[in-house]
Amino acid sequence: MKMKEALLGTKGRFFTISFIEKKTDKGIPKVRTMTCRTGVKKGITGKGMSYDPIERNLLPVVDIRKSKETGKIERRMVPLDPERVVEVKINGVRYIPDDEGNLIPKG
Repeated sequence: MKMKEALLGTKGRFFTISFIEKKTDKGIPKVRTMTCRTGVKKGITGKGMSYDPIERNLLPVVDIRKSKETGKIERRMVPLDPERVVEVKINGVRYIPDDEGNLIPKG
């Protein structure tokens, strides 16, 4: 199963993704783990984005942990690039992406 289709197919259900952040601290890459969901319509103005995130290999999500901390909807972009994604957990099953973006069950 392809990672992009699997994440888009969650249709608002929670999933966890671990990825290497683009910004590094003193040249040291940092792995970020985020519990998130797609498809949240609350707080959208209708104006839309000035670019298509899917074309840039990004997936718009809501960061659930950060939203609980702040009390606001915290929108983020997670990478769909298999070189940056370390692990994905959907419906309790952990997956590791291969070089072509296919998800392989872990364990």
